[in-house]
Amino acid sequence: PPPPPPPPPLFFFNAEPGFRDAQESRGLGDVYKRQIVHRPPETDFPNPYIIIDVEMEEGWRMYSRLIDCDPLSVQIDQSVKVVFREFQGRVLPFFQLREY
Repeated sequence: PPPPPPPPPLFFFNAEPGFRDAQESRGLGDVYKRQIVHRPPETDFPNPYIIIDVEMEEGWRMYSRLIDCDPLSVQIDQSVKVVFREFQGRVLPFFQLREY
């Protein structure tokens, strides 16, 4: 079968009062903050899982989950890339550690 199509661009929507903007991103960034969660809100979540605040290379930040890595190995300023995965019936942007 042919390879899957590339993921759609990631957009950021800023909804501050009186300001609304959208920006396309390549989906690359660095871990700005991280939190390991040991009590997932539902059984669909892995235990533990990692929430990260990502500083995107375009200069804005977003929260998401970091997947496919050891939670204790995650460092601040570590490079990450977006991957799109289905979760609870929706395709969502998650992040993986970036390899060079």
